[in-house]
Amino acid sequence: MNYDRIMVRYGELSTKGKNKKDFVNKLASNIKHALKNYTNLEYIVRLDHTYIILNGSDVEPILERLKDVSGIHSMSMVLKVESEIETIKIFDILTIISIFADNN
Repeated sequence: MNYDRIMVRYGELSTKGKNKKDFVNKLASNIKHALKNYTNLEYIVRLDHTYIILNGSDVEPILERLKDVSGIHSMSMVLKVESEIETIKIFDILTIISIFADNN
């Protein structure tokens, strides 16, 4: 499966209260700094996660760089699809096939 982005989930930011936005912005800045050599990446920063749009970049070295960024709770590979049920069903089937093919 060719994923097109990484979802980065934040750690203990939910306990920061009113200044949570400041912590999110600092974490996003730290993520961008860690990946500064990857000039074709794009970022969508949310209050509880950030999407890193890969734009064709190799994901493995990016994941390795992100392991050193403090405040990241977890990371998942993501593939954005249209919000139509039939499209989602097709991609679900393709994902299952891909998982079984990788395990055999």
